[in-house]
Amino acid sequence: PPRSTLFPYTTLFRSIGILVRQVFLSAVQTARNPRRLLLVALAYTLACCFAQDEKVVPGSIAGDVFTASADGQRAMVPGAHVSLRGPVAREIESDAIGRYRFELVPPGRYEAEAMAPGLSATVTVDVAAGETAAAEIQLELTAVTDSVTVTSGDSDRKSTRLNSSHL
Repeated sequence: PPRSTLFPYTTLFRSIGILVRQVFLSAVQTARNPRRLLLVALAYTLACCFAQDEKVVPGSIAGDVFTASADGQRAMVPGAHVSLRGPVAREIESDAIGRYRFELVPPGRYEAEAMAPGLSATVTVDVAAGETAAAEIQLELTAVTDSVTVTSGDSDRKSTRLNSSHL
């Protein structure tokens, strides 16, 4: 996640804040040295200001799900199932023109997988804070395997397995 330039000092400021708080409480109880009390209060206030966590700004992932012909022509695939795996997991379907979009995604590396009947593909995408990462998914043919069982009147059974290489 993105960090501010003060990030290495955040833990130090928190530790100082705890220490200053203890000294401040003991100084308030004794109230013998007003200058020391004022100095401790100022240090405590500054430590608290710098010790706040930075919020992680989410990004998004958007792209098209398509197939490509031998001459490079794109054919969009509407209704493809798109899964996102990484720091968070989400699922969505591509819209009527083959587009998809994941909003409010924490920064990190993701695998986006798209599937449609007989087609699938996976791409890796890096999401940066506040940015929209483009992830175009070109579907490829998957191996289709079907089995057919033929039964005759006698007890002989014959099983034949067909796959895309037989078609």
